[in-house]
Amino acid sequence: MRKAISTVCNVLGTLILVVIIFAAGGILLLQVMGNKPMGILSGSMEPAYHVGGLVFINSRVEPEQVAPGDVIAYYISEETVVTHRVVEVHAAEREFTTKGDNNESGDLAPVPFDAMIGRAWLHIPRAGTLLMNMKTPKGVGVGIITIAILIVLFVVPVILAPPKREITETADTSTGKGDGKDEKE
Repeated sequence: MRKAISTVCNVLGTLILVVIIFAAGGILLLQVMGNKPMGILSGSMEPAYHVGGLVFINSRVEPEQVAPGDVIAYYISEETVVTHRVVEVHAAEREFTTKGDNNESGDLAPVPFDAMIGRAWLHIPRAGTLLMNMKTPKGVGVGIITIAILIVLFVVPVILAPPKREITETADTSTGKGDGKDEKE
C-alpha cells in the first residue's frame, strides 16, 4: 500500500510540475522572442478572440508590415490597450483605421503608427483568464496552495519509504593481514 501511494504521489507531482514548467517556459520563450501576452477583456473581437482568451502580440512587426485584415494591439492611453482588426492602412498619414469584428462601425479615431504595439498571431482561449487571475489575491492563494500540494506530493513518498538498512563490513583485524598495506619488519 505504501508503494502504491508513493507511486501515485510521485506521478501526480511530476505531472503538475511538468505542466507548470512547460506553460511558464513556453510563455517566457515567446516573450524572449518579442511576443507579448495580453488577455482579452471585451467581446469586441468575437468570434475571433473570446473574452478571457490570451492573445500573443508580435512586437517585432513594423507598422509598414501591417495590411488590412491583420489584427493589431495598440495604446489608446498610457494604461489602455485595444486589440482590433485593421480595416485600412494610410501610409502617407502613418495611421490605421481599425474596427472590432463584433462592432457595427469602425473605431472613431485613427490609430497612429507609433501607438501600435504589434500584430496578433496566436490566440489561446480561456488562458487569459488564468493569467489575469494569477495577479489577484485569490490567484496568489491558489499559487501558494499549488506549491504546498507539490511539496506534499514529493515529501509523502520519502516519509512512506521503508527505512534503509545499513550495510556494515567487518574486517579481520586479528591477524593484521588483508588490509592491503605492505608491512616492513
